[in-house]
Amino acid sequence: MKIRGYISSRRINGESIPQRVQNLVIRDRCQYLGHDYVLSAAEYSQDESFFILEAILNEEDSSEALMFYSIQQLPYDDKTRLNLYIEILKKKKKIFFALEGSELNNYIDAKHIEEIWAVSKILPSCLNNNSWQETNSASKIFLNNEYK
Repeated sequence: MKIRGYISSRRINGESIPQRVQNLVIRDRCQYLGHDYVLSAAEYSQDESFFILEAILNEEDSSEALMFYSIQQLPYDDKTRLNLYIEILKKKKKIFFALEGSELNNYIDAKHIEEIWAVSKILPSCLNNNSWQETNSASKIFLNNEYK
């Protein structure tokens, strides 16, 4: 199966990931799955811009599948993201996510991806690492080398 890569010029989950690293991860995942890697398309750097993704999905002679570097490249807006799932599934496209090792082939997969999104949206409001350490005496002992 021929898989086209989809990488980003903008931050992914708050981190700036060089495009060459994104391409390496996608290429390695394609190789692991036994598929042929076709060069990646890079999305524009503006937030919530999906012009390149839309163009790829609307190409008549496109690859059989598309591999994102990460699930975090999907639209942040819930409605936009859900509409994208519907469009992908209607076109019978296969979508892979290299970093997470996930796929989008059906509505069950979409539900799994949404569970990952729910966790990623909650994480910033969770206790930060220092707050957790203060409430956990076992971690204090271990981190302060008091166990000797």
